[in-house]
Amino acid sequence: MSQSAIIILAAGESLRLGKSKQLLFFRGLTLLRRTALAATETGCKNIVAVLGANAAAHQSEIDDLPVTIVINHQWKRGMGCSIKVGLASVLQQSPTTSHVIVLVCDQPYVSASHLVGLEKKFVETKASIVASAYAGTEGVPALFDKTWFEEISQMSDGEGAKNILFKNKAHVVTVPFVNGGIDIDTESDVENFLND
Repeated sequence: MSQSAIIILAAGESLRLGKSKQLLFFRGLTLLRRTALAATETGCKNIVAVLGANAAAHQSEIDDLPVTIVINHQWKRGMGCSIKVGLASVLQQSPTTSHVIVLVCDQPYVSASHLVGLEKKFVETKASIVASAYAGTEGVPALFDKTWFEEISQMSDGEGAKNILFKNKAHVVTVPFVNGGIDIDTESDVENFLND
């Protein structure tokens, strides 16, 4: 994954949950640390974590890992804003980056093997977008090659990566993500999925 980069989106305030989902524990690790470890275990050298709400508490969870931490002070504008901040940081560190993987930190079953699987599919198919398939849809983690960087950099602040997938379905190939549809948004999600 020498020309790849990973953007971890972790700037939100978990409004529906009422507390930081990034700091929820699953199998002994916070969701944020679990996600960051999955990214580092791929061998990728350019990993950016975009923080916003509760940035200091979240930073302390991952500041010992080989991850560049970027604070998006405009995080309230939406996920698109954080994606753009993350991409700008990636390209500042490595202007020759050929593709990025965008992921969120509320999918507890994300793994290095799945992220590497997206990369493998990208190499095999030469598709410009490789998304995760779960629960009858396509979503993140998703890989975008550099031909999409301009569109990403111009996306509206309130958009997410999924909007780009939906608008460009003809360019998307997928990799199955078992349990990818499990994300943590509410207290019932915590009770149903994290207490095992």
